[in-house]
Amino acid sequence: MTTYRPLLRMFLVVIVAASFVFFLLGESSWADAGWALFLVVLWSPVKGVTYRRLGGRLPYLGALLGSISWQAVGLPIDLDSFWVIMGVSFLAGVAIETLALAATGTAPNFTRCLFLALYGNLIVHFLQIGWFTSQRNLALGVLFVLVGIFLFFIPAFYADHFTQEPREQ
Repeated sequence: MTTYRPLLRMFLVVIVAASFVFFLLGESSWADAGWALFLVVLWSPVKGVTYRRLGGRLPYLGALLGSISWQAVGLPIDLDSFWVIMGVSFLAGVAIETLALAATGTAPNFTRCLFLALYGNLIVHFLQIGWFTSQRNLALGVLFVLVGIFLFFIPAFYADHFTQEPREQ
C-alpha cells in the first residue's frame, strides 16, 4: 500500500484544488468557508483521538488531512434538506477520509482505513445531528448526542479488541 500513497496524496490535492475552484466560481459565500474551517478545527481532534484508540498510526495527521479534504470537497455543494446534507456528508466524508487515511498510512490496509473513516464519521455525524436536531426536538437531539458519545468511548474500553489484526486461517 505504500506505493500508492504519493498517488493518493496527489489525487487528494487535485480534488481539493478543483473543489476550491468550483467554490470560487459558484454561489457559495466566504461564510461557508469559515463554517468549513470551524468544522475542521472542531472535529479533527475528535477523529484523531478515535483513530488513536482504534490503533491508527499518525492518527491526528490522518484526521486533519481527512477533515480538510472532506470539508473542501463539500464547499461547492449546496443542498436544501438537513437530512440529505447529513447523508451526503457522511458518505462523502467516509469516501474522502478513507483515501486520506490511506495516503497518510494511518492503517496498514485499505479495509482498515475504510473502517476508521466509517467509525470516525459515524461519531461526528451523530454528534452533529444531535446538536442541530436538539434545536427543534430536544429529546431526539439528546438521543443522537448520547449515541455519539457512547460510540466515542467504546474503543477506550475495548481497545484490544479493535486493535488486534485478524488471524489468518
